[in-house]
Amino acid sequence: MTPGTTRKALALAAVAAVTGTLLGSPGTGSADAPGLIRNAGDARCLDADLGTIGGDGTEVQLWDCHGDDNQLWTFEPGGLVRNGQSGRCLDAELGGIGDNGTKVQLWECHGEANQIWDYERDRGLLVNYLSGRCLDADPDGLGGNGTAVRLWDCHARPNQRWYF
Repeated sequence: MTPGTTRKALALAAVAAVTGTLLGSPGTGSADAPGLIRNAGDARCLDADLGTIGGDGTEVQLWDCHGDDNQLWTFEPGGLVRNGQSGRCLDAELGGIGDNGTKVQLWECHGEANQIWDYERDRGLLVNYLSGRCLDADPDGLGGNGTAVRLWDCHARPNQRWYF
């Protein structure tokens, strides 16, 4: 290989590695197959609240898994996570982005950093790109439907681990 060819090969390998990190998720959560996102803390699913679905600010919560469209999510190129019923994206509210407890909601997909998520497959964490914090199910609500989902400092306990 010539030095130029070697650099190109390394650049392509780096792009492939980054793309695999952002898009690679086990199970059905992939760019071409919507699937459930299940929390390890109580095995409930990430759910777009049917009482508020349809517009920006739709609440995201945990609910018994039933597989309807409001519980189906698609991981898209670049790190967007799109809801199957509303077509809106998982979004960290900008007003509190620097704080633990920041609301996670659905919002029209715009691809800004507060809507970009990285799935750390080895630990099961969904990390928000802008804040560096993890998608977190409120541990005080685990065990029941309607458990709040928010951002929190990453600690990898079961309430922050997600499986697809």
